[in-house]
Amino acid sequence: MNRSVPLQYRPHHFLCTVGFVGKGYSPDFVANFARIQQQLESDQGHETWIEVVEQTDSICAPCPNRRESLCETQSKIETLDRSHSEVLGLKPGNQIQWGNAKRLVAERFSEERMEEACAPCSWRELGVCQSALRKLKSSLGIASLFLVALTISANQTWGATPPLTSDQTLGALRISVGKLKNQDPRGAISALEGRKFPQEWIDHTHVTEAAGRYELALTYIQKGPLSQALTELDRAASLLKAVRKLRPDSAWLEEPTRLYWRMSLEKRLALVELRRGQVFVTLDKKNQAIQAFDRAFQLLTTFIYPDQDPSGGEIRIVQHYAWITTPEFSSFVKACGDASAPPCAHWVRVFASFFGKSSVEGSVFYDAFPKIAQSTPSGYWKLPPGQKPAPKKETTEKSPEQIANEKRKSDLLTQFVTAIRERDYDDLKEISALCLKEFANDSSSLPRYRYWNAKAISEDDSREAAAPLFQALWKEKPFDYYGLLAGLEIGTDPFHSFPQSPLPILPDEHLSSSIDAARIKRARLLRDYDLKEYAALELQSLSVLDPKKSAQRSKASSSSLLYLIQELHQSGLHLSAFGLLDPLLQRKDETIYRRSLVEIIFPTAYFSLIERESQKNGLDPIFVLSLIKQESGFEQQILSRVGAEGLMQLMHYTAREVFAKVFGAAAQAERREILDPELNIQLGTAYLKQLSDRFNGNGAFMLSAYNAGPSRVDTWKKNGAANAGFLEYVEQIPFSETRGYVSRIFRNYVFYKSMRENIRIGLPVDDSSGGVHPFWNR
Repeated sequence: MNRSVPLQYRPHHFLCTVGFVGKGYSPDFVANFARIQQQLESDQGHETWIEVVEQTDSICAPCPNRRESLCETQSKIETLDRSHSEVLGLKPGNQIQWGNAKRLVAERFSEERMEEACAPCSWRELGVCQSALRKLKSSLGIASLFLVALTISANQTWGATPPLTSDQTLGALRISVGKLKNQDPRGAISALEGRKFPQEWIDHTHVTEAAGRYELALTYIQKGPLSQALTELDRAASLLKAVRKLRPDSAWLEEPTRLYWRMSLEKRLALVELRRGQVFVTLDKKNQAIQAFDRAFQLLTTFIYPDQDPSGGEIRIVQHYAWITTPEFSSFVKACGDASAPPCAHWVRVFASFFGKSSVEGSVFYDAFPKIAQSTPSGYWKLPPGQKPAPKKETTEKSPEQIANEKRKSDLLTQFVTAIRERDYDDLKEISALCLKEFANDSSSLPRYRYWNAKAISEDDSREAAAPLFQALWKEKPFDYYGLLAGLEIGTDPFHSFPQSPLPILPDEHLSSSIDAARIKRARLLRDYDLKEYAALELQSLSVLDPKKSAQRSKASSSSLLYLIQELHQSGLHLSAFGLLDPLLQRKDETIYRRSLVEIIFPTAYFSLIERESQKNGLDPIFVLSLIKQESGFEQQILSRVGAEGLMQLMHYTAREVFAKVFGAAAQAERREILDPELNIQLGTAYLKQLSDRFNGNGAFMLSAYNAGPSRVDTWKKNGAANAGFLEYVEQIPFSETRGYVSRIFRNYVFYKSMRENIRIGLPVDDSSGGVHPFWNR
């Protein structure tokens, strides 16, 4: 045979040829099949080209069941073709040489998978294909599945087509990603399947095709057959695992020790295993289900040891259990039966300890295995397997001098806040001056004392005497809350006061790290093809949120830092950009204060979505934007240590409560769903509307309640913290976290209003005549 006249094969005939032993539907059919098999198994037979077709083929030619281009048992044959096509990754139009086809059969088919794919076949009970498959695997060995898969190309030849160019690859990748976003997993797979990609992009193409196969598996889980769902999940897992072998330096393999989830390769594998576990439970294959769930849970658990993390002195755990849904937990419980299987009891203890009895997830385990759950020691989830809790460290007693010094400082701070509360500017001037001396080494607190010292001088002496103090503080700390207040005191427009001249950014060749430069170039190419999320993935390693890299980054030149910050900003990695901004701003280099820097510090991501949901709830979208910047830095999948989720950092119990009010009393939301930006903002703005109604639209009270809880705000008001004005109220908030939270969001709001709407927001002042300020009205 030659390339121009290949054999034609339906997908299921590849395995049939491997198992053929001289039986068939008629003597003519057997003779024809034997002739083809003999030709394929000759010395040069492995070079024979075969074209995949969807109707009758070279083997079918003399079959008595043939009806022109169809078969008498067409429905059964179509089912066989579909299942074999899914397993082999071959579709009509593909061409492959027989030697490579055999290798593909050996790689793709397990005996279990063959039993599922060949279920409708009447010849299956003979067992000849099973035996032939074992012999084939033994004779060939198992080579890398992906090296085979990459060489299959529609209307191309196996091994004869050169890899696509970067432009062609990124174009195909963009199409595939677009199909995924439009909920067309088959289209996403078709854009990538069987094409030869250059090694430098193979990680992105593999992960994207795996995503398509995962989504396609979900449709099979809903509509059947479940065997096809398992086939797609197996292929998705294989594609993901191949990335580790083919691109060990891939950004998908990075696992930053951060609080937030980026869909790294391990996490995607975990989702595949969770779904496999559910399917196996449905098929009543409980042992396989337990194994799949165990693999998923392990993938979602990362232990960081002291020698791996310079910021830690003890073993830490990075967990992503919030991505496991209640139905998945319930399937795991069903698979476990009485929890006698070794992995079951361990994971019951982990999740009962992690979530607690009062949570929706925890109740699953307390209800199913009350004895195991209730006997689980506190903090069990924090311990690596076999690890015992570390003994508590002995506390060192403080000396009388230390106790006296701490009391003196505490009394001084109490006097400071009392003077502000009572607007006793004469005392405040003296006390703030003492604070500046007493806390001279606390750089984070100095702007607070400087502002109130200048404020006291302004109110007690004269505005002229205070003006230079306000001016100096604004000039040094324009992005600090107290620096901003100082600027507002002297009538500064926070955005338009900065020049429009460009930032002093160095070009690529001046980067200190060649790895950084390579990542940035890849990210730029990905952005050019509107693959912004992949660009962000490439750049995640530039972040100082990874403690191993923070020290090195902070020593870079201002121009280099600006360059990295700009790249992170343009790729949507705002939280990472903020991490690099801190060491940059601490240098007090006024040459970088430009409007373009302000726009980096105050991004406007998701604004159309924010605007839509804010207007639904009668909220100022700039207010919501300012809150999101502070809560999550626009990192949509962020998860805090206390369990707050997503852009608006909703606690799960709050999100579920609001979800039921928005969508109906019986409606429930899983933690994983709440991370979705649209739903997160929808629920977050609905909750803010509740707070607005409760606190009469007072922004300071709303934000305090959002951070610390509404009942605490009621207590603070009752104790007189709101008797003066906004500035005085903020200083009386007893929780430093909440005090900083409210003040920073006010700062955000003032800058955003100036940037986006050209509106200058003044200082919130107490106005008993009924005047309204976005952050203060009574």
